[in-house]
Amino acid sequence: RIDYIDIKGNFYKGRTVEAKDSERSYKFYVKFSDEGDIIELKELNNA
Repeated sequence: RIDYIDIKGNFYKGRTVEAKDSERSYKFYVKFSDEGDIIELKELNNA
């Protein structure tokens, strides 16, 4: 279950996403092509 999602960034630079529930936080970076395909996806400092 996800309680909160924070999305920062834009189409050109990519987006940093943080999804949280009451106990954990998961962060990742995603960048899309002009066609909407994911061209980069990486996990960021998840504890």
